[in-house]
Amino acid sequence: MTTPYAALVDQLEKGTLRIKVEKVFRLQVIVEAHRCMEDNIAGGKIVVMT
Repeated sequence: MTTPYAALVDQLEKGTLRIKVEKVFRLQVIVEAHRCMEDNIAGGKIVVMT
């Protein structure tokens, strides 16, 4: 039986892992990014760039 972690590692190694990035924020608007996360409105991952 494959564990979820092993399946994740397998996808990473094969290059088949797909992650939905919904919003990208600059560090200067971290408050907006945090609000988006807390309000659960992103619908995908939130990325904060420095």
